[in-house]
Amino acid sequence: MDRARRAIGPLLILVLAVSGCDEDDSFFTWTASPDTAALYSLSRPELTLLSAFNFRQRSTVRIENIGVGVPWDIALDTRSGQLVLLAPGALGVESQARVARLPGMSFDEIVEAPEDSLLYSETQPVPLDLTSAYVVRTDLRGSPYGGTCVFYFKLQPLTIDVVEGYLEFVFDGSPACNDRRVAPAESGS
Repeated sequence: MDRARRAIGPLLILVLAVSGCDEDDSFFTWTASPDTAALYSLSRPELTLLSAFNFRQRSTVRIENIGVGVPWDIALDTRSGQLVLLAPGALGVESQARVARLPGMSFDEIVEAPEDSLLYSETQPVPLDLTSAYVVRTDLRGSPYGGTCVFYFKLQPLTIDVVEGYLEFVFDGSPACNDRRVAPAESGS
């Protein structure tokens, strides 16, 4: 009997930790906090420019050696005279990060990331334009509950300069583990 009581504590902690990363994060409220960032194309000759972005950390990343260093979710490159977003898989880096292009949609219209995995690109360049919004599923990251999960973010280009190899974009997303909502739930709903 005493042995059974001692086993219940760790079991309860495990159940709470696992259930914490369930898709139902309705108990988890958060506030929109859109921000802007800028990236430079990997095709530019300067090696010190920030060409990638880590959405979970909300920070730009300098790629000095592909697959080594700070993890990142997207990189900017120039392909066939056009700026494109690249998931790490497009550069041969093993990652769960993916990018989906949503033509004709605006930043504010996207409230949930698409569920259809076929909409996301893992290894192909995703062309950038000012009339599309994009959703990024991050690589696996640590969760507040001790496991790993993915996070979803939306972005929309604000400035695309192909000649300079420059992109400025607005982004936001859920801080909740595995939550496809990229905009907070309306208050009172």
